[in-house]
Amino acid sequence: VFRSDGHREYLETVRKKLVNATGAPTGLMGVGRDVSWAMESHEAYKRREADFRRALSLSNTGSWVQNVHEQTFELSPEALRILGIRANQDADWKVLESKIHPDDLPKVQASYQDLLSGKVFDLQHRLIVDGEVKWIHLRAEIEYDENNAPYRVHAAITDITELKNLAIE
Repeated sequence: VFRSDGHREYLETVRKKLVNATGAPTGLMGVGRDVSWAMESHEAYKRREADFRRALSLSNTGSWVQNVHEQTFELSPEALRILGIRANQDADWKVLESKIHPDDLPKVQASYQDLLSGKVFDLQHRLIVDGEVKWIHLRAEIEYDENNAPYRVHAAITDITELKNLAIE
């Protein structure tokens, strides 16, 4: 709804048809309330999320969350790009392991096991994506369930290939 001054307001309405004893319509009852504050809050949230995603993209950083019990992953768009995984492709631990440089795989697997036992996961290692070697910095932490068992892994993955290449030159 637009007010006469051009300001937009959002209204939530509920309507009910009124009928008499025979079921014939006799009127309409309605209630409306201004929900502009909720819509404005939602729009501000969407803007902040878009700004955050853009900042992550500018820094070549993505994120993922793994459900430890189900072995499922939710990857951000930037993590998918870094890992060379299509958005519609299911990602599981085997898919992620297949991207790790073979020489670095034992180190990554050991660090992951250390993570599950409560140690810090903060590692630089190589990936092979579309036949090219990439360097990443991976940092992860565990979220525990109510029984203090590992529940989810939260990770940040940063593509540091350019930095590594500059250091080599």
